[in-house]
Amino acid sequence: MPPFLLIHGTKDEDVPYEQSVEMREKARTAGGHCDVIPVDGAPHGMDHWESRAELLWYKKARTDWLKKMVKWGLLPFTVEGRCRPHRPAG
Repeated sequence: MPPFLLIHGTKDEDVPYEQSVEMREKARTAGGHCDVIPVDGAPHGMDHWESRAELLWYKKARTDWLKKMVKWGLLPFTVEGRCRPHRPAG
């Protein structure tokens, strides 16, 4: 299972924030790596966040998370963008 990052606005009225928390717990229970980044006060859809400078910090958090996953070898490419050799699971 690949690692998952869920970035979720806490004021989302379409998909409750708690669903991301529940998905994270279920993924972890299944042996996966899953993180949630809550964006306080953000509504549903990142396109609605672009006009609010106070919400745009999520972009750096997303990039930092991706770099961490690459460093830990959890994504199929290197920091330089090269593909890693396929490693069979198990």
